[in-house]
Amino acid sequence: MAEEIYEKGTIIKIRCKDFMTYKEATFRPSPRLNLILAPNGAGKSSLTCAMALGLAADPKILGRADKAINFIKRGAEEAFTEVTLSAGPGKRPYIIQRTLKKDNMSRYRVNGKEQPRSHVVQLMQDLNVQLDNLCQFLPQDRVQSFAQMTPKQLLEESERALADGKYYQLHQELVEESKDLENIQRSTGVLERKLEDEEKLLAEVQRDKDRYDQRDALERQAKVLESRLAWVSYREAHAKAIETQDKLKAAKKNLADRKRQLDESQAPIKERKDALDKQNKIVTKIKAAVTKAENAMEAANNQCVNQANKAQESWDQIEGLKKQAERQQQDVARAEAALAKAKEDLENVPNAASQDQSQSTQDLDALRAEIRDLSAQACFPIPLLATENDPYMSGSHSMTLHLALVL
Repeated sequence: MAEEIYEKGTIIKIRCKDFMTYKEATFRPSPRLNLILAPNGAGKSSLTCAMALGLAADPKILGRADKAINFIKRGAEEAFTEVTLSAGPGKRPYIIQRTLKKDNMSRYRVNGKEQPRSHVVQLMQDLNVQLDNLCQFLPQDRVQSFAQMTPKQLLEESERALADGKYYQLHQELVEESKDLENIQRSTGVLERKLEDEEKLLAEVQRDKDRYDQRDALERQAKVLESRLAWVSYREAHAKAIETQDKLKAAKKNLADRKRQLDESQAPIKERKDALDKQNKIVTKIKAAVTKAENAMEAANNQCVNQANKAQESWDQIEGLKKQAERQQQDVARAEAALAKAKEDLENVPNAASQDQSQSTQDLDALRAEIRDLSAQACFPIPLLATENDPYMSGSHSMTLHLALVL
């Protein structure tokens, strides 16, 4: 019997362990149509789920649960699936293994080498295994979704499932070309309407051009007439210019004669004006000298006033000093009288007790101090001279006081 040939992407073997109702099971489908017949609860749907999840499908497409851990057999810590797919006649098949754990983590291995889920998903695309296409993979729990698909959706999903999606690509290209054709048709309609508008505009422009040509002809004719008019005007203006030049020459000659006469008549006036300018300069200098002298006199007068004020202040100070000196002389005279009386008292009591003598000496010292203070306040010296007869200097009771006043 000839060996059966498995086309690219067909299932060669499915093996699962601790997956849903299966403790451990292995299935080897043929390369053609396969039918699984069994009573309810025997595990038909479990086999379908093992195939889909083993090929990295999203659990949601099965319509049973949202997480892969819900497919682990009750009492087991993990589940294991192995799906062998054909890579094409004469090529090594792909053995895809998946381990599902309780912590919702999965581990994939392809031909014994650990790979990420994205690698398995890309491999399914290369093998044209479309687990999300209801026309290629229809779980029991999603039959209602298949019945609700529109004819357009059924056609597109069927095309994706056939011939590696070639028909779907051709259909999409046809759709895009149809859209392009519609765009071209719309553009053609727009261009046709635009052409009509341009033709109407061209007709209006043609009318404007005819009016412009007519206007241009009239303008050229007007320019010719203007040129003729300008020539006539030039000839008339030239004749007037010649006549005006003759008049101008005569007027210039008349002006020169009158100017010469005016210069001759203004010569004496100029001489008088020069003399008057000289006199004005002399008057200006005299005014400046007078102003300078007045300023000097005013400064001298201010200085004299200041000196007089200062002299008056000095004289007032002298008068005050004289009056103060007179008062001081009177005070000195009174002090001399008191001193003479004290001397007389001392001479009258030569044998007084030592206590009275000491008191008298203190009184004399106080009088001397008062005289010195009065002398200092009067701003002139009043020296006290002790003679050799001073009883307090020589031990006797005779004393002579000399006062010198200097004003």
